[in-house]
Order: sequence, then C-alpha cells, then structure tokens
Amino acid sequence: MNGQVQTEVEELPENRVRLTVQVPSHDVHHAIEHAATDLAASVKIPGFRKGKVPRQVLLQRVGKDRLMAEAIDSHITGWFWNAAARSRLRPVAQPEYDFELDSDAAERLALNAAEDAVVFAVVTLRERLEDSTVNLLGPIVVNRFTHEAAQVVLPSAGYSVRAPLAIAT
Repeated sequence: MNGQVQTEVEELPENRVRLTVQVPSHDVHHAIEHAATDLAASVKIPGFRKGKVPRQVLLQRVGKDRLMAEAIDSHITGWFWNAAARSRLRPVAQPEYDFELDSDAAERLALNAAEDAVVFAVVTLRERLEDSTVNLLGPIVVNRFTHEAAQVVLPSAGYSVRAPLAIAT
C-alpha cells in the first residue's frame, strides 16, 4: 500500500470497535490494475490467449462491477490489517459488515441461518475513483442454496447509501 489510509476508530459495547478505513484512490487504482491482470490471465475469451486480452475487451466481457469486486476482494484484507496496525488495534477476528436482517426479508429469501446468505454491496463507479461510492445501507442478500435474492434496506444499521469507496490524495 503506497498511500496513507485514513482511519477512524469508534468504541462499541462488548470490547468491540468499528474501524472505518478510507483507502487512497491510487491504491484502489493499483488494485484494479492488479485485478485486470489476474482476470485477463484466467478468463477464456475466443480469439485471445490467456493473459493477452485487451483491457477494453475484458471490461466488455466481465464488466466493471466484476473487475471492481475482484480488486476489492483481493486487497481488502491488506487494507484492513494495515489500518488496524496503524490504529494500534489488535483484532482477534476478520472484519465484519454486520447488520440484522429483518425476519420478513429472511423468510422471503428462505434463510434459515446467517451462513445461508451471501451479501453483496452495490458500487457506483464514477469517472474519478474518489467520486465512486458503495451502498452499505442497501445490500443485496442472496440465498446461497436457492439463489433467491433481494436488496434490503437497513434503516437502523447506521450505514450510508453513498459511503466513499476511495479518497483523493
């Protein structure tokens, strides 16, 4: 990680904290480049050898959302642990995007346990990465077994519809 992440630590009950991390845009750009290289090496696109797919063709085939998800998934652990170390925190578990799903939504999706769900957040990409946001207030919840899905609204979770995805440095 090249840039200085900005962190905010909020004390919560039961010896927990909420660590808010803002990642510099150039670090997110690096993650996107890395993800594009990894995806180009792994996807099969007719007419191209693995690893030789032009970026525009890759984006047309897999889409910006997939590329962004790959970038964040591959780098989020490092960003989190670096931010925790800089904040002098010693986490005993992986970070959580934590919320309570209301019983109506859980029933509608036939979810019997939290482990039955896969959660996605909608990312809005803008021309400038630091203008891009992620909707943490309205995640998409998918039943991993039935593939039923719904976007749910979490009004009491304290999350934002437009949480910043990156910060300008």
